[in-house]
Amino acid sequence: MSAETLLSLNEVALRLDVHPFEAIRLSVMATEHVVSFPMREDQVDALAAAAGLERWWRTEQDLPLDNNPKRRAVRACLDALIQHGATGGSYCRMDNLFRGLGAALQEELRSAVSELIRLGYLGTEMDRLGQRVTLMAEWVEPAKDIVARGQGSDGLRTYWGDGESA
Repeated sequence: MSAETLLSLNEVALRLDVHPFEAIRLSVMATEHVVSFPMREDQVDALAAAAGLERWWRTEQDLPLDNNPKRRAVRACLDALIQHGATGGSYCRMDNLFRGLGAALQEELRSAVSELIRLGYLGTEMDRLGQRVTLMAEWVEPAKDIVARGQGSDGLRTYWGDGESA
């Protein structure tokens, strides 16, 4: 695709892996000037960068191996936050944790994120670009153990429904 190819609103939304309304909202909030549709490919790339949109997953094989889907989702979320530096008050867009996966896997990870927030592992904030998350500083080392061994707190073991490790 050349730099001169124009992408429609729907094509931009597909490329960014967001709803078309979110593509419009981000084009207003993430840039200093009015962005119109259709967009050039380089404008879409600039919008993604300005909005902090990243695709951390390509396929299900990118997720940790685990025979328990809930534990796998928790481990995937924690590992992704650690690997991308979203720890100790350094935030990332929450939807970066889901982007690139199919609907069923996205739902598994959304559920895991909600539980991690409820249990205090993750902090959240809202800014003009959307909801953002961080792995709280006090949970970074325990999270590394959860990622490596699949063993968690009582709250996490209750969430994923078994006492076994990965």
